[in-house]
Amino acid sequence: MLDYNVLSNHKIKKIIKILNCIYPDVPHFLHHKNVFEFLIAVILSAQTTDNKVNQVTPKLFARFPDHKSLAKADLSEVMDIIKEINYYKTKSKHIIETAKIIEADFGGKVPNNIEDLLKLKGVGRKVANVILCDYFNKPVGIVVDTHVKRVSYRLGFTNEKNPEKIEKDLMNKIPKKYWTKISKQLILIGRNFCHPRKPNCDKCPLSEICTKNLIN
Repeated sequence: MLDYNVLSNHKIKKIIKILNCIYPDVPHFLHHKNVFEFLIAVILSAQTTDNKVNQVTPKLFARFPDHKSLAKADLSEVMDIIKEINYYKTKSKHIIETAKIIEADFGGKVPNNIEDLLKLKGVGRKVANVILCDYFNKPVGIVVDTHVKRVSYRLGFTNEKNPEKIEKDLMNKIPKKYWTKISKQLILIGRNFCHPRKPNCDKCPLSEICTKNLIN
């Protein structure tokens, strides 16, 4: 088992420095025009690629441009629009119900705190973190997706498999001022170099710091 205690503060600082150098400005991966569209896109992105979400949301938002119209949407129509998304039937129900809750309980505004965001359908801690960090610039945690999970383990930030425990390890080791950026930077490392089965270690800018090279 990898021992993430070998990852010293010096090496953590070096990782952050390299990430900030190669990915100084990380754009949003999901296309949107406002916080409501961003929320819906993030809900749809669970276990689905961002590219696939970006393919279906233009039609979805053209038909239902705000929470009021989506709250009144016909379920079958929404399902037809997003049918290429994984778990589209459940997600269709969730985004309609979320639109209704936003109208009924939050005055038509997307909540900007984690307690209220978690009251929305299809919103867990990961989705709430994305909304708060990426849109409201409120780093209350670190988003842990499949790429962050894999890269964090390989770099030696954590031994855990559970996303919430991984997030806790990352939060304990990474200064809060970097929380908003670090997740997207690790995602890009995962997409571009640290692939699940055949990681491109030779070209990865973090290869010399990677825990596998430290303990093998």
